[in-house]
Amino acid sequence: MGGKNKSNPKTQSLIFIVKALTLAIWFATLVSFLLAKPGPENKTIFSYLITSASQPNLSEVEMLHMTDVRTWFLVLEVASLVWLVPQYAYPRHKTAVVVLIITLGLGTLTLVSFDTVWTYLHCLLFRNQLWILPESSYLIEHFFDTFFPAVLSGIGMWIILWLKIMLLTSAKSKM
Repeated sequence: MGGKNKSNPKTQSLIFIVKALTLAIWFATLVSFLLAKPGPENKTIFSYLITSASQPNLSEVEMLHMTDVRTWFLVLEVASLVWLVPQYAYPRHKTAVVVLIITLGLGTLTLVSFDTVWTYLHCLLFRNQLWILPESSYLIEHFFDTFFPAVLSGIGMWIILWLKIMLLTSAKSKM
């Protein structure tokens, strides 16, 4: 018994799913900020979300919402620590197919009705109505238009990862 102590396939699948999800969310965040309408507070907002080191110059309601968003970024940062956990195996083919089908369904729903997905996502993540900002708010003017391509790019990244897993598990099963 000289080999490494490998955990069970379900644990390895969970490790991969968390890694893939955090990668897709970080990628979508980066896309959102790269596509954002240029503005004086953009770097400060990004810095606030990542490190909480600076305070953006936003309205009171926007700042309250950003505090809620910062909480979710902390969750993302903690979840990203799973990248330190070694991964010995990929999810099984059946798991990859199920996740890919769910992702394609969500991606299609997002393409068909982004506003509905946007609303449900915010209702799921936030317990208050602070995310409903006036159209004249800095966050809406500079970032709202970038969220659609950012979300789709994150979903696209997720789909690519799961297609890769399906190809790897298919090739492995044929050996």
